[in-house]
Amino acid sequence: MENRFKKRSPVDSFVISPEFELMGKQQVHKLERGINRPKYYYKFLMNALAGKEPGLGNIVLSRDEPSQIVLDVLKTPVIGYADYTVIVIDTTAFEKGGKLTIQIETGRADAEGYFYLVDDDDDLPTTEFVTKDMVLARAWLEPEEAAQIEYSFAQGQIFKFGATGCNYRNEKGNTNAFKVSISVAEN
Repeated sequence: MENRFKKRSPVDSFVISPEFELMGKQQVHKLERGINRPKYYYKFLMNALAGKEPGLGNIVLSRDEPSQIVLDVLKTPVIGYADYTVIVIDTTAFEKGGKLTIQIETGRADAEGYFYLVDDDDDLPTTEFVTKDMVLARAWLEPEEAAQIEYSFAQGQIFKFGATGCNYRNEKGNTNAFKVSISVAEN
């Protein structure tokens, strides 16, 4: 049998908990050339150990890959005010800043959706309204609608994009699909 593996070949990284749960994933071919790889890898490990689940529904935008598409589901909360599907958006590769554009489309199911962009330091509250001070951009969509939100930033940073069902216009537990096309135009 032919050996398909080469010595010193790069490998993808996985962080697995003692309970064998996947905590983070980094595909080696998605690392941008020219970045400080040891520093980036250290950040990846720290984020995985902090429970931020890098690479698992979270995206990293770079000059080589300045846009990505995510398909996910939002849910009208059963308990509390909001039940967020969160996508972490890493734009740190854009050191001189840029314009983050998120094109949102909702599916044809019943649930209407709220969509919020906030700083990574902010947690999306599940028991109360999102405050104006924390929201960088927002959209509200009915089924089968589309919208776009934009946010200009001065230097690369990490954002959270949260989607939740409208809790006062839909039945508890209603769901809907949504698709987001996330891109950065560099300054």
